Amino acid sequence: MAELEAVPRVLQVLSLNIDTLINSRKYGFLSYSVSQHGYEDLENSGLCEIVIHASKSKTVTKSKIVTALRSLFNQYLILKKVRSFDVLYLSADEHYLLVFLCKYFGIVKKPIVLLNHFTYDYRTTRGILKRSFLCLERKLLTNTVECLLHSSEAIRDNFDNFYANSKTNGEVGFWGASNSFVEKVKEKLEITEKGYMFAPGAANRDFQPVIDACTKLKQPLTILTTSNISSALVYDENYVTVEIFDTNDAEIFEKLWRHYLECTAILIPTGGSNHVPNGASVLAEALLVKKPLIASNSDAVYIDIEENGIGLLVDTSSPEDWREAITQLKDCLIGNDSVGQNFARLAERYNSENLSSILIKKFREVSHEQN
Repeated sequence: MAELEAVPRVLQVLSLNIDTLINSRKYGFLSYSVSQHGYEDLENSGLCEIVIHASKSKTVTKSKIVTALRSLFNQYLILKKVRSFDVLYLSADEHYLLVFLCKYFGIVKKPIVLLNHFTYDYRTTRGILKRSFLCLERKLLTNTVECLLHSSEAIRDNFDNFYANSKTNGEVGFWGASNSFVEKVKEKLEITEKGYMFAPGAANRDFQPVIDACTKLKQPLTILTTSNISSALVYDENYVTVEIFDTNDAEIFEKLWRHYLECTAILIPTGGSNHVPNGASVLAEALLVKKPLIASNSDAVYIDIEENGIGLLVDTSSPEDWREAITQLKDCLIGNDSVGQNFARLAERYNSENLSSILIKKFREVSHEQN
């Protein structure tokens, strides 16, 4: 009788704090998030044994020094834990310079699968130190990581094109949300679409131009963001509703998905370009609810929404440009059958089921090569 194939033990790094993870698990399937980067599908597959390392601190700080020290300590914990695993899966949109250095010098022997969310385009960053950091980290990861999976085709192309003389073995993981999840949500919540637009998120968000544009157009808008961002917003409650995203709120995930399904369009206003595609999580979730999008144009994108026919890009942060885009979206994209078809085409590839099947194949490959 043939010997059964060993199931690889995988340590996955998630950008969550442990309380958030525990609370979301208690709340059930509605707590699903694309930020789990395939975790639930991997766990349910039975084809790998996966254990979570929650990397985020429970407390928020604005100090860059404290943030850097926390990152180093977190990477130390990862290096300590991974000894008892077959594969290290770095899935969070975080930097792992210490891990890559230890891998480069042979301190870390375990194979690494990296889901990359960054373009590493240092031209969009300020300061010689940060630019040097990005260049060094990119060089290390391309020379040490056994499997490099880019979250999207756009990220891969940007990553490779900027470093035209550098050969990488990067493939695309097609990171996205669960196709089966949205159908379950629709059954549970009994959704009816309403006339408001929805702008969720926190990272690098610039909500004020959108607020001003929607107020001028008398277009209802709902914003879901963190308390520190919401406190700085100026808005007319007749047209704008601001809700706080708190992961300790047991109902927050239901609110999030209810808004996704009730709204007529999703807005992703971000401030300036960097090497991170800000708003990628919102866009990944928007693919499944098939609502047209408007997003700030950026050098780093997860998916080009204009090129793929699912939304419009705004080049500036002026309320006038956002008004024009909102008007155009209402006239041309809302209710357009071709937009729904474009969403469906993208969602067939960008989903967590596809990502997890790719990951399982890669986990097996790298663990076999290690043995």
